[in-house]
Amino acid sequence: MLAVPIKADCKVPEVSITPVDYLEYGKCFLRYTTSREIRIVNQDDLKAKFEIMQQDEQSKRIGIYEADIMSGEIEPKSTQIVNIKLRTEIIGQVRIPFYIKLEGAYLTTLMQ
Repeated sequence: MLAVPIKADCKVPEVSITPVDYLEYGKCFLRYTTSREIRIVNQDDLKAKFEIMQQDEQSKRIGIYEADIMSGEIEPKSTQIVNIKLRTEIIGQVRIPFYIKLEGAYLTTLMQ
């Protein structure tokens, strides 16, 4: 019997999102949908997978968001644009956590 060793170098693609700190909506009308975009940039030579995480029920009392693309693959050295619609449910300043799952990492941004 002959044994052949298996060798691999496991990596996670280098991915960034813009905007970095928060997704700025500015002034919004109550229960009116406003749209902004995020860019998910794959800076690596590997494909990247992303998934927009479902919003938790508690934050839906403040505002409701939905993405036009909930998951997908990003080709090497390319960018995926995702439009995020926000409908506010309260008057005043709104901050909602928004999570993007990447293979091997989580990215978080705030919507305000």
